[in-house]
Amino acid sequence: MIITRKRPISSCKPCYLSKRKCGKEKPECRRCARLGKTCEYFTKEQIIERTYNRKYTSQPRNKKHYDLEVERLDSNTQLVPEARTLEKRNFNLIISSTGEYSKYFSLFYFPFAEKESNVNTIVGLSHDEHDQRVVFDFTRPVKPLSGVRDLVERLPSREDCNFLVVFFFQNIHPYIPIVDQEEFAIHYGQLWNTQEKYKDFNGLLEILAVLFSSSLVNQLSNMFHYGSMQHSNDKVDFESVKLTSFQAIENIKHWISIMNSPSMSSLVAATLIYYVGSLNCIGKNSEIASLSRLCQIAGLHRNFSAQSSGSSLRYILYSFISYMDSLSSYYSGLPPTMHRDFCETYKNLPTDLDHHSLVYLSIQFHNGILWGDIIAEMNKIRVTTQSEYDSIFERFIDTQRLVNSLNHRLLTEFDLDPIYAKWLVTEGRLGIRKSALLMNILRDSVMSSEYSLDDPSYSLLLQSLLLVNESIMKIELGLRCEPACLWVIRNSYPFQALTIILKHLQQHPDQGVNFRMLPVDEEYTADESFDYLNGDIRAPLVRKCILSLEKIKILWPAVLLTRFDGVIKVKNEVL
Repeated sequence: MIITRKRPISSCKPCYLSKRKCGKEKPECRRCARLGKTCEYFTKEQIIERTYNRKYTSQPRNKKHYDLEVERLDSNTQLVPEARTLEKRNFNLIISSTGEYSKYFSLFYFPFAEKESNVNTIVGLSHDEHDQRVVFDFTRPVKPLSGVRDLVERLPSREDCNFLVVFFFQNIHPYIPIVDQEEFAIHYGQLWNTQEKYKDFNGLLEILAVLFSSSLVNQLSNMFHYGSMQHSNDKVDFESVKLTSFQAIENIKHWISIMNSPSMSSLVAATLIYYVGSLNCIGKNSEIASLSRLCQIAGLHRNFSAQSSGSSLRYILYSFISYMDSLSSYYSGLPPTMHRDFCETYKNLPTDLDHHSLVYLSIQFHNGILWGDIIAEMNKIRVTTQSEYDSIFERFIDTQRLVNSLNHRLLTEFDLDPIYAKWLVTEGRLGIRKSALLMNILRDSVMSSEYSLDDPSYSLLLQSLLLVNESIMKIELGLRCEPACLWVIRNSYPFQALTIILKHLQQHPDQGVNFRMLPVDEEYTADESFDYLNGDIRAPLVRKCILSLEKIKILWPAVLLTRFDGVIKVKNEVL
């Protein structure tokens, strides 16, 4: 016999399902208030439906047949727990593939990051102490702020902000020209004129990203010069400003649900802190992939009008994010996320680059596109054919010609200090040398060559020597002309090329190699005090590079220091 309930349900859902006495207070009963539960009452429709089901269903009702709308109170006893409404609103859940481990983490974690990138922080694994000083940990927990007033009150003084803003546009913006200076000045002025009444979240995002970037770059300069992040002569507490700015950025992104509707300002802010806060975007593959997807959601890969300033800024931002994606691909060996076939800005690049920073960016973009093509080819399951290799090699030659022409513009068309212009040119030549190394490796996988990495061909060896030379010149010229931009200089570490040269020296110690073997039109940045054309330059160039890298190694994380020690060990065995 089926027993049906005659009296209506008057208890709230939590009390009814747990079979506890309910005080029936509304809108929230005392028991739910005391336990912090979400107190909800059955609607009239739900009561009628439940009574009907009890009366006419032939199978006895058990706990598994409760309405899906009703929360399960025993969810956290399951192997794979379900999140309650309150938890879903404020937390995400990480679960291991076997269900053996699960953990909530706050939604205030960096929203561009994939969930898996936060696992180290959640399970209590900390970064090396040195790493925390030279690269920023974007997975650190973030304290929620109560609102804009709470955020503005945490900003540094206007004097400190002015210093950091000026520093940014002098020492960072020329290499990441993605901030509209006129629009930024308007937002910055409005912030200080209205303060607590300022409600433009997008303007705040860019301002905070500028403060974050300037603080971190100043800390790197202090590390290089004094061995610590803060110096007694500093008027600004860089660590405090950096952490406060990051915390505020995360809160704003959470408030405006940036993952659902990315704005230009949010993409600018994320790009700035990612690039400046990391080292060549190493270890940021998932974050850069998410950022590239958001660019396409925002439509940055499409041109609207070649004449509009907005279109120009879109091109600049998308180009730099594409370059970051290429960097991440180059150092991880994985295919890039952004492909040139889906990028109209690649097919319609503006030719009227009237500022040296835009020429510099264009060089990086073209080099990055070439890296991506080569690495994507290397990651194919099917073996590369000779015709496919020839096609990529043609693109390599075309890119080399383009980069050389843009470098010529940097050297001749702009009113720049000759040393500074020479330094800017090293970046483009480094990019070509990186592509050349990849092309040689791809060639050896395509052709039935008698050469291999165990016995490098002269082409691979010469490209390695050229790359090492450009790395040396990037460091030495940068220290001479732009000491405040150590964050750019520290990105040079040609460990792979050094290893190839040392291996060739070990196997062929008596073969003299120099740059007389290069084609006549091959371009490289020359050090006037070094003889590139006579004798064997392999060992002298390696020693010279090691000395240059020793100067900047304090700015590297532990993983690079370990690799550098390995290179030095090989050098000591060979030389």
